[in-house]
Amino acid sequence: MIWGKQSAKQALRPSPQALQLGEWTIAMTMPALSNDFLLAAGAYAGIAGVYLVVIPLALIFYARQRWYIAGSIERTLLYGLVFVFFPGMLLFSPFLNFRPQPRNLKA
Repeated sequence: MIWGKQSAKQALRPSPQALQLGEWTIAMTMPALSNDFLLAAGAYAGIAGVYLVVIPLALIFYARQRWYIAGSIERTLLYGLVFVFFPGMLLFSPFLNFRPQPRNLKA
């Protein structure tokens, strides 16, 4: 077989997963995904979901609830957790607005 040239039998029967580009035939095959790979991918997706979604949302709502009554140790721990889970906090910060509401100053 000459480089880039196909025999007559190969040209008549291309495989169903082949991509024909002029004289070149590129076989595209997908390997079967093993159970180990799917288990590892699911574990990584679960850990990423907990790190980026679950814990930051819980932390945001906990901080909102305890903002004015937290002690110094609790506030330090809270700020440390905000630092650790900052990527997830950054994902939700454009969508959550917990600024104080304007006070009614009628005397």
